[in-house]
Amino acid sequence: MKKKYLLYLAIPLIIVCCKKKDDDKITPTKTVTIISSGNLDGHIINSTPRVIKDVENSLDMGWNGGASMRSFLSFDITSINNNSEYKLVIESATLKVYEKNTNMIPFEGGGIARVVETFMLDYGTLDAADFDRTTFADCGVLTNWGYNVLKEYTQNVTPAVYNYIGANAFATKLQFRLQFTNNDNVPTTSTLSNAMWRIFAGDDQGTSYNSYRPVLVITYHTEKK
Repeated sequence: MKKKYLLYLAIPLIIVCCKKKDDDKITPTKTVTIISSGNLDGHIINSTPRVIKDVENSLDMGWNGGASMRSFLSFDITSINNNSEYKLVIESATLKVYEKNTNMIPFEGGGIARVVETFMLDYGTLDAADFDRTTFADCGVLTNWGYNVLKEYTQNVTPAVYNYIGANAFATKLQFRLQFTNNDNVPTTSTLSNAMWRIFAGDDQGTSYNSYRPVLVITYHTEKK
């Protein structure tokens, strides 16, 4: 009976020890807010040749003299993905941007309703080919309307970021392209020729606008490999 009683005592002890060993492999959940890199942000004008605007205080989507424009955002995640012994596990990721202004009628010009979509891709440093580079994931619609300066626009990009980290364990950047639907070049006589939606950029130096820079809010934990 004594041996049987001791065995009953030992079983819970083994379970507790195993649980503690498993818990040691997982770090506590944390949330960080990462401001876009600025020097890797920019927008590309689809002119001939294409023009890259990478030192600007705004990121523009729409049209410039009839040439379509798309914007790019880059977030440095080395601060949370820098340990080769642990894998990064994304629990949630939310993109936040802020409107700088809307010029003319990009959302409804030409009688066509348009939205701004977000795509995830890996463009590294910005170059002309990134305008229509193959994307990793379609993150969905960021907004279907503008005309509201300083408004915050948020988008849940969790599935795309989770899958991207799963496929790129040593990723140092998370990068996105923002663009209108129906975003082809138009004639300079079109009502869309200079219609655009603009958001604040990560390198905006105006101190009164620092809180309007694009951010990626990430909740995560790490697990021992």
